[in-house]
Amino acid sequence: MRVLAALFLASALIGLGGCGVEEPETPAPAPAGPFLEIAAPERIEIAWREPFAKEWNRETFDHAHFGALLNKYIDKDGLVDYAGFQRDEAALDEYLYRLQHTEPIKLASADERYAFWINAYNAFTLKVVLVTLPEAVKDWDRYSLGQVKSADGVTAWKATHFRIGTEDCTLDRIENGILRPTWKDGRVHAAVNCASMSCPRMQPFAFEAARLQEQLDEAARSWVNDPLRNRACGPVPEVSAIFKWYASDFPGGARAFLARFAEREEDRGRLAASKDEPVRFLDYSWALNRQGSFFAVPSLQGE
Repeated sequence: MRVLAALFLASALIGLGGCGVEEPETPAPAPAGPFLEIAAPERIEIAWREPFAKEWNRETFDHAHFGALLNKYIDKDGLVDYAGFQRDEAALDEYLYRLQHTEPIKLASADERYAFWINAYNAFTLKVVLVTLPEAVKDWDRYSLGQVKSADGVTAWKATHFRIGTEDCTLDRIENGILRPTWKDGRVHAAVNCASMSCPRMQPFAFEAARLQEQLDEAARSWVNDPLRNRACGPVPEVSAIFKWYASDFPGGARAFLARFAEREEDRGRLAASKDEPVRFLDYSWALNRQGSFFAVPSLQGE
């Protein structure tokens, strides 16, 4: 019964009514819905304060500080305890301070840089949400990061700036100007989190250079096998709109990516053999990915 209820809620969350067949890459639409319009901050700058560390390794960056927060405030469904992050915001700020005062180009390896930028995207996304959440928790179900905009209508992903090393960044700059063109890796979409319900699950760990490839595979498997976001079974797979918006990051197509990470052997074989056939795209929920949300769906595992 719990599984059936979850599937019903899943359909309500990202329903099938707006599905379309696979087509060339198209940009993500502007988030729409009954969400509050909130002013985007122009800039985020974290000032040093006690008890922030003054020194850390700037060649092999230690993300354990951030990982401990994620492990504490991300649940098994990838949903975020934003109230918990509010209480621990000083700890997040220390991590952000270290990011801002590290030169990524000086990190020791490509995997160090890759992990650094993934974590930077996720950490600054959390910070933008924390500084723009309505004061009243009852209004959080009416919050969408996509409706946090500048006075001229630019979303926070492009409007809110912050410094990392000597570079002026935005969330959009990290994702579309650094991560995607540098690594050309579809798995990155399973690793970065845009604070929305239909975004791949937030992982309860920080990405680390020593385990990066393993962690990226783990995130990709989690995304592909999550029936709220992708459904590989059936003759026509129903997949995240991310495969449409970022089609160039999946050169073999959505079916080939699903075949690589699908949990069931029969699905992997069928998808690989039909990689050139179309898929259908699920609607996308831009609601905040928070624990206790009206839009949250029970775990399909029955736990």
